Amino acid sequence: MKHLAPIFLLSAMWIAVLLIFFTPTGPHSHGYPHDHIKAMDQGGVGAERHTQLLLPGWFLGATIIAIFVGLLTWATVRSLINDGSGKTLTSLGSLVGAFLVGGILFETVFTLMFLAYRDSLEVPKNPVFIGSFPAATWWLLFGVWMLPAYFILLYVVFFNSWFLPPETMTRFRKLLVANKSAAPTSNSQGQLD
Repeated sequence: MKHLAPIFLLSAMWIAVLLIFFTPTGPHSHGYPHDHIKAMDQGGVGAERHTQLLLPGWFLGATIIAIFVGLLTWATVRSLINDGSGKTLTSLGSLVGAFLVGGILFETVFTLMFLAYRDSLEVPKNPVFIGSFPAATWWLLFGVWMLPAYFILLYVVFFNSWFLPPETMTRFRKLLVANKSAAPTSNSQGQLD
């Protein structure tokens, strides 16, 4: 029962990969010879080449994000449960909630990037710009690429309570002392006694 989430996510990943492999390609999806430069291929109309792959591509990306956030959450919760500090369900719930918020934000921004890209394919002559960038590029640069900073911030802010709590450091120091006292001593000539 506890292994259902990884099995579900890995199954979703395989379904996404198989969807992409078995999606028929559109016209000129691999390019066609350039009129003037023989060594180069050029693409055709973006909507013709990419429309079939938008949904499978989004599904693959969304699954990868879910796996990324799921692994971060699992590793953090597992280390807290195994450290023997007796964390309460409330503190574990707040941890899972923080990662869940990050995952939902990540998935939302990723979806907005895909929607902006789809819209740019439908109306290629009038692209929507956010600042100096086309909307899809803006979402990629300032959304998808920046959102992992949320998880870095969680790591930095909650390092002492989630990742290396004082109880774990105390146990580590006790193990060091016990290991040092159990280690064989060496004499003045560097030989073990």
